[in-house]
Amino acid sequence: MLQLLRKNGWFYWPYLLFISLAGATLLLFSKTEIHLFLNAFHCKSADLAFIFLTHLGDGITVALFILSLLFIKYRYAIIMFLSTISVTLTVQAFKRYILPDINRPKIVFEHLAELYYVPGIQVHTSHSFPSGHTASGFSIFLLMALITKNKYLKLVYFFVALLIAYSRVYLSQHFLIDIYFGSIIAVLLTGFNYVWVNKWKNKKLDLSLSTSLRIKKNDRNK
Repeated sequence: MLQLLRKNGWFYWPYLLFISLAGATLLLFSKTEIHLFLNAFHCKSADLAFIFLTHLGDGITVALFILSLLFIKYRYAIIMFLSTISVTLTVQAFKRYILPDINRPKIVFEHLAELYYVPGIQVHTSHSFPSGHTASGFSIFLLMALITKNKYLKLVYFFVALLIAYSRVYLSQHFLIDIYFGSIIAVLLTGFNYVWVNKWKNKKLDLSLSTSLRIKKNDRNK
């Protein structure tokens, strides 16, 4: 695991900085104070940008990403599939069973203050903790960072994941604490699955769908 951290420091070190700063903020201020402060910053261009970014954490995006990984390596697709299952089960366990009564900003601020809502966005009201979109976004872009060698791309992937997470706060779908723990769940479970699956010795897992189809075609033509 330490080797994984060293090789992917351009993702992990900025992430640890985010965890430290956001954690300190959560200790010093209430989630409502933080949300009111952040909600004051908005503009039309940011509205459009965060509407797009938030969809990168959708289930459809995850499914398309898994399919695309089949054309790179089966191993990567398996890692993403297992990460999606484990992350989703963990997030839903908190939302539905462990902390099922955590309301989202719209309900919390209903009689406290008037929030800015991005026009045209359906704002949810319940099952706030933790953020599923954040978990999905961090799971996708952490894996992309782990499978790429370019250190600058690893940094780019971190910022994309962070922007997906922040989009949930910007759109008032979640509080900072929701995206904070959503990211932690994703980073821990995706990292674990990456290490675990890479220990599997089956060489066929390092093939891709296109390679397998080409091999089968060659075998038929012999």
